[in-house]
Amino acid sequence: MDMQLNDFGLDKVRTAIHDKEVATVVATSNSLLIHLRRNEAVLTVKGMKAETLTTFAAKVTELQNLKNEQNELKNKTGRVASANIAEANELWDTLTTICDAGAALYKGVDSVKLKEYTISAILKRIKNPQTGSEETPEAAAK
Repeated sequence: MDMQLNDFGLDKVRTAIHDKEVATVVATSNSLLIHLRRNEAVLTVKGMKAETLTTFAAKVTELQNLKNEQNELKNKTGRVASANIAEANELWDTLTTICDAGAALYKGVDSVKLKEYTISAILKRIKNPQTGSEETPEAAAK
């Protein structure tokens, strides 16, 4: 072998796995794989199976692909959250405009109507829409 066993970097791979640092696991595993391939003949004589390197390389590649997929999903989630925040901000602006208009119209004039133009009252009306009549939707359909 052209290097000592401790120089292969297996301890770095183990540390990265323990620390749950996937990018570091992939990087140190690739480095380990290079050292293993360079010393494959000697290691095979000492008992390493021929398919070990192929299997190890496939697992490292799979880990990298899974990490890339996870990053892509996180980015997608972030984009969706940003879009949702924009929609929520637009809704908030609309609600505050309605509340401000209601307060301007009914402040000092009609305290009952003024209470209907609070954000909580408007959200309750949105959650429980009223049909405007005493009939149930089934009775109106007959």
